[in-house]
Amino acid sequence: MSERCDKKNAMSLHQHDNFMTWMTSLDGVDEQAALEGEEVLIEQDAWRGRSRTTSLRNGIEIQTLRSEILEDFVLSIPYERTPRRFSSFYVERGDLDLQFYGTPKTKYSPSLGIMYSPQEGPFEGSYSRGKRINVVDCKAPIDLLEDTLEEIPTPEVQALLNEQHERGGYLHFPINREMRSLIKNILSSELNGALRQLQLEGIAIQLFALQLHLAQHSSATHFSNRLTFTSAAQKQIEEAYVHLLSDIKSPPSIKELAENAGMSERRLNAGLTQLFGGSAFELLRRERMETARQALREGPVPLKQIAYRVGYNHTSNFINAFTRYFGVSPRQFQKRT
Repeated sequence: MSERCDKKNAMSLHQHDNFMTWMTSLDGVDEQAALEGEEVLIEQDAWRGRSRTTSLRNGIEIQTLRSEILEDFVLSIPYERTPRRFSSFYVERGDLDLQFYGTPKTKYSPSLGIMYSPQEGPFEGSYSRGKRINVVDCKAPIDLLEDTLEEIPTPEVQALLNEQHERGGYLHFPINREMRSLIKNILSSELNGALRQLQLEGIAIQLFALQLHLAQHSSATHFSNRLTFTSAAQKQIEEAYVHLLSDIKSPPSIKELAENAGMSERRLNAGLTQLFGGSAFELLRRERMETARQALREGPVPLKQIAYRVGYNHTSNFINAFTRYFGVSPRQFQKRT
C-alpha cells in the first residue's frame, strides 16, 4: 500500500488505545454523538464512512463501520488489552488485510472471521482504493463465554478464556450462511431505542454460540501456539478457502485451488483441515448443507430450486445428501421449524 494516514491522524494514534477513542479524535467527528451510540459520519482524505457503537446488556458492545476507500492506505492503531474481554470480527461486504493484536496478517472476507483474546500490540489494516467495506466488531466479557459453555472447554477455547495465555488465544472460523444472515441484520436493523438493543443483543449471543459450537465440536480452530504453517502458507490456505466458498453452485476443483495456492493438493487439504476443520470436499459440503438448511428455514421454497442453488443438478441427490448430513430429510426438517 502506498499511503499512510496524514500526520495529524498518525500522531493521534499514540494518544488513543483503540478504534473508538481514535475515531472520536478525528476532525469533524461528533464525539458526543459517538459516545451516546449514534451513527457518526467520518470523512478523511483516504476514506469515508459511517460508524456506530452500541452498548448492550451483559457487557456486550457492537461496533459497525460502513466505509468507502478513496485511496490506498495503511492504518495502524495501538491497543492496550482490556482484562477479561474477547472480541469477534466479521466482514459483511468487501475484503481487507488485517493484523489483529498478536495474530498474523490475514485477508478477511464475508467467509472468514476471527474471535480473539488479544495481548497488547498494534492493530494494522491495509485498504485498497475503490473498495466498499462493511464490518462488525462484537466485544463481550469472557465471563459470558464461561457461563455459556455446558462442557469442559477444549484447549482452543481455554486459550481464549485464559487472560494469562502467553500470546493471547485466537480462533479463525468460517462464516456460514446462518452467520452471514445475522451479521447483515446487525447492519440493516431499522429498529431504534430499546427494541434495537434487544435485537442486537440476541444476534450477538447467537453469533457467539455458533462460534463456540465450532470451537467445541470441530477442529475448525487454530491458535498462535498450534500453527504448523508459515504465515505466507496460512494466507494461501485462507485465500483458497474463500475462493472455494465464493461460488458453491460452481466451485473450483481442488486441483485449481492447489495450483492457485502454489502447493500440492495433499498439503492444501491438510491446511484446510487444520485451519477450518475439513478437506475442500468436506468444507464445500458443509457450506452447501448449511445454505440449504437456512433456505428451508426461510419459508416454503421448492426443493428443486434449493438443490440447484447449492450445486445439485438432481433433487434426489440433494435430498440424499441433506438426509445423510443432518439425519432428517429436507421435508422433515421443514415440519420441525
